[in-house]
Amino acid sequence: MIITYHGGGLIKAQLADKVVAFNPIGKDAEEKPVRFGANLVLISLNHPLYNGVEFMAHGSKTPLVIDGPGEYEADEVFVRGLLSTGPEGKINTIYSVLFEDIRLVHLGALAEPKLDDKIREAIGVVEILFVPVGAGRLAPAEAAKLALSFSPKIIIPIDYSGETKWLKDFLKEIGNNSEELEKLTLKKKDLLTDEVKTVVLKVSWRFI
Repeated sequence: MIITYHGGGLIKAQLADKVVAFNPIGKDAEEKPVRFGANLVLISLNHPLYNGVEFMAHGSKTPLVIDGPGEYEADEVFVRGLLSTGPEGKINTIYSVLFEDIRLVHLGALAEPKLDDKIREAIGVVEILFVPVGAGRLAPAEAAKLALSFSPKIIIPIDYSGETKWLKDFLKEIGNNSEELEKLTLKKKDLLTDEVKTVVLKVSWRFI
């Protein structure tokens, strides 16, 4: 699996020709939109920064779009969307996704650091966690505490919108070794460890 970060909350997870996209950036957002073809698009928040579905159809690919809580299955990708609180009290959907036997959890634009026990139970085991850090989302200390509470194998901070202080404070709060990568390439066997690792993905603006 190859995971890349494209700014805002936009994560692309790809295995062979199968692509799952989380929270694509729309044309009216402050961040720069990126276009690539996706099979499945997951929308956490009804906001231009997260709902740019029009940029996820490319070539022969027209994606299936999921934009709220519920349980879904598409092309052997299993999705659970969970209701939570986003910026300004808006509805945010957390997504727990089983993609080729790897559990990805994207917290969307989560702004409430305390999650109900039922939500945490529904999220289940977390292997790769995408956690928003920044204004209107989780503060660095809140984001770090919540991320570590899931005991994931890999923590990837997102949505800090170029605010390097937010990111630096988050990494300081996390307290484990972090590495910066252009992209994260991994297999299931790479997650068979007790170590918690933090990966900072460089923002990729490349149109695909």
